[in-house]
Amino acid sequence: FFFFKQKTAYEMQRGLVGSEMCIRDRKQQSEEKRKAEDLSGQRMGSVNRLKALDIEEHELDMQKNQHKDQMKICEEDLSRAMGSNNLYHTIKRLLLEIERANIKGFYGLLIDLISIEKNFRPCADIIGKNALFGFVVDTIDTAEQILELNKQIHGSVITLYPLDMVDDMPAKDYKYPPSEDEKDKTCAPLVEHITLLEGVNPKVGRICKHTFGKALLVKDYKTAIKLAKEKSFHCVTIECEVVYAGGFVSRVGLYDLRRERVSLYSKIADGKKDLKRIEGRRHDIEEEREKLKEANSNIMRGLQNCESNVKSFGDTWRKHNMLLKKYENELHNYKIAHSAELTTIENCESQIKILREKKEDFASLLKEENVSKLTPEETKEMQKLAKTIMEAEKELKSLFSQKAKQADN
Repeated sequence: FFFFKQKTAYEMQRGLVGSEMCIRDRKQQSEEKRKAEDLSGQRMGSVNRLKALDIEEHELDMQKNQHKDQMKICEEDLSRAMGSNNLYHTIKRLLLEIERANIKGFYGLLIDLISIEKNFRPCADIIGKNALFGFVVDTIDTAEQILELNKQIHGSVITLYPLDMVDDMPAKDYKYPPSEDEKDKTCAPLVEHITLLEGVNPKVGRICKHTFGKALLVKDYKTAIKLAKEKSFHCVTIECEVVYAGGFVSRVGLYDLRRERVSLYSKIADGKKDLKRIEGRRHDIEEEREKLKEANSNIMRGLQNCESNVKSFGDTWRKHNMLLKKYENELHNYKIAHSAELTTIENCESQIKILREKKEDFASLLKEENVSKLTPEETKEMQKLAKTIMEAEKELKSLFSQKAKQADN
């Protein structure tokens, strides 16, 4: 009799571990592929966003050029409207020099500190003239600094409004004539349609009153002549016909460029705001572009890592798959050997059963009442059988011992 050595739990587990490792490698490889797909999607989104930013930046550049062209036309018209002494170019150059010199006491041009109702801008332009473009400063010292800068650039004559001297300006409380018809007003003070911007020094209001306080908005040209003569007010109609105090007539043509100074300057100011907005947006686009480029670099590094991991997990999976096939072959051979082993054990148990039956038969023959009836030959054979039984019992004991050891293993 013989037995095959059974597989240990460790040897059996190696095949299971190999299978689990293959499953794990496949799972990790799939996760890396999904991660790579997500990164590719992010990269495509970044690329599309960069294209959108390029398109937006191109459109902003076109808008910028359009605004510059429009501003250039407005500046040329405003320069002509302000006279042939290059006042606008002087103001433009002087504003740059003031900013460069960092003069703290300069508040701005008068036109930048007030708000004129849109419908009455031409009227205010006729009355205020170039005084609207006067420089408002805090003190006479600041005014002298600006005058010195104007000399350095050889500028034309400018108007300065030091607020510490505003109280010395002649302030007259005008008694405006009442409207003849309350429902359909025939006249109204122009200054009522001019307000200070928020945060502006209230003393600037005194400058406005000094400049526009003597002006009346009137219903028609006939009323303008009457009030100019009788009340000594500068009268302006909504059609921009003007009659100065005392009845001095001055009719302004409907398309006279001189009454467009306020509107032209407002267009230029709006153009500057738009350019500032465009530059701000272009700055934001540039920042976003840099962030997207950095993100793309990180995504590319991530994709390279994913590709490397996918290849690594693929190699590991193939290695573990080979081991798994090896363990599967071993398990198959084990099953074949185990099947033969089980057959051998069954045969051994069957032989043990037969020996036990023979033993019982021999034991019954060896009883004392049966021994005397045996012939010498039978007695000899009985002794031989007894010896065979002893050997069988010894062999049976050995078989059970081996089986017990295998069960322990």
